[in-house]
Amino acid sequence: MKKAKRLTFMGGICLFIAVMGSYAAAAPAKPMELAVSFWGTLEEPMGKALLEYSAEINQRTNGAIKMTIYPGGSLTAGPQAYEGVVSGLSPMAFVMYPYNPGRFPLIMAWTLPLPVTSCKNATQIFNESVEKFKPKELADTKLMYFTSTTAAYPLSKKPIRTMEDFKGLKVRTLGNMALYMRDLGATPVAMPVGDIYGALDKGVIDATINNTLTLDAWKFADVVKYMLLWDWKNAGAWGLHISWKVWNSFPPDVQKVFEEANKKYVWKQVEYQEAADKVGLDLGLKKGMQVIKASPEMLKELKARAQPGYDKYVADMKAKGLPGREFLDFILKRVEELK
Repeated sequence: MKKAKRLTFMGGICLFIAVMGSYAAAAPAKPMELAVSFWGTLEEPMGKALLEYSAEINQRTNGAIKMTIYPGGSLTAGPQAYEGVVSGLSPMAFVMYPYNPGRFPLIMAWTLPLPVTSCKNATQIFNESVEKFKPKELADTKLMYFTSTTAAYPLSKKPIRTMEDFKGLKVRTLGNMALYMRDLGATPVAMPVGDIYGALDKGVIDATINNTLTLDAWKFADVVKYMLLWDWKNAGAWGLHISWKVWNSFPPDVQKVFEEANKKYVWKQVEYQEAADKVGLDLGLKKGMQVIKASPEMLKELKARAQPGYDKYVADMKAKGLPGREFLDFILKRVEELK
């Protein structure tokens, strides 16, 4: 009898251990925290897309990945965002490439004045150029997704109606568009987007080259009086990057979730940017901003003044041993094909 009780007791212990072992195996693991550095606000299109992207990753990985976005450059400032990922300061970051033209020399072709017809076409062309040329400057992180900016125009406190009006104008711009402004007789000024409002308000700059969504998202409609409508439709690109160390730590099924989301949010971001451009333009017009349409003669001259920038870009890339001529020719050819 005692032996039977002992066996029953031991069996109960074994059952308890088995049940608890099963429970431990089924208990959810602590989620992996991913900090995302973002220089913008969560209310603007890129922030909105990031929020939805992070929520989708969390949901599709059953909470295994938890992305936390740090907006306003609170983790790393815009110009330091990419190097922050490379150095391990932040696992992920949303990068504005024209903040670091020396870091991304080849893809600075995207910041030349280009006659692309839409953000969608520019995004397609720029992604094709990365796929074809595989720029080494992007190789030390994993590129998740990126899009072109929407059309950027001179948003100014002074009217720009003729080529003469560019002379002496202090204009905030980035990348190769800065060289273009110099060729037009203006003085280019580089600064993060968060500093533009104050600079316009205080007269530190007279104008900024930006898309119209900034009239609402960054409140530029309060200080901008004029907008010059020209033929150039882009001013660069921005994208989400993750460190290779973090990426390689993900199991294949998690990587697959990210890759599927990457393909989706390329076009989500384009959609949100285009919608926000309309909202910003409407707000600017409501607050009295005047839209000045460049005359045919002015457009012809603006186009002619772009060539020196093209030539300088090609020469600079040749000096660096980079295929600048081929890269730019590919982009310009695709621009014509998609018109």
